[in-house]
Amino acid sequence: SARVLQVGDAAFDAAQKTLTGPGGCCSLSKREAELMEILLANHGQTLPRSMLLTRVWGPDAEVEDGNLDTYIYYLRKILKKLKSRVRVSTAHGIGYRLECPPC
Repeated sequence: SARVLQVGDAAFDAAQKTLTGPGGCCSLSKREAELMEILLANHGQTLPRSMLLTRVWGPDAEVEDGNLDTYIYYLRKILKKLKSRVRVSTAHGIGYRLECPPC
C-alpha cells in the first residue's frame, strides 16, 4: 500500500522515499525520508526538536543536536532544487514547521 503525502506542490512517496515537486523528483536518504514524512504529516504545526530527534533517531540514540539542523538544511536544499513553494521554517528555541504559502 503506497503512502503518498502531499502538501501544496510537493508529494512524498514513503515507500519509494522520493519527493516530487514542480522541478522534478529526488530520492531521499532514510533519515531525510523519515523527517520529511513527519513534517508533511503534521504540516502547519510546530514540532519540538526533542520530538523530531526521538521519532527519527530513536528514544535512546545519542545524537548531537546539530544533526537535526543538518538534515533540515538538506531538506530545504532539496525543496528549493525541486522548485517547491513548500518551506521548512524554524520556530527559534522550539523546533520546526512545514509551511506552504498560498498561491
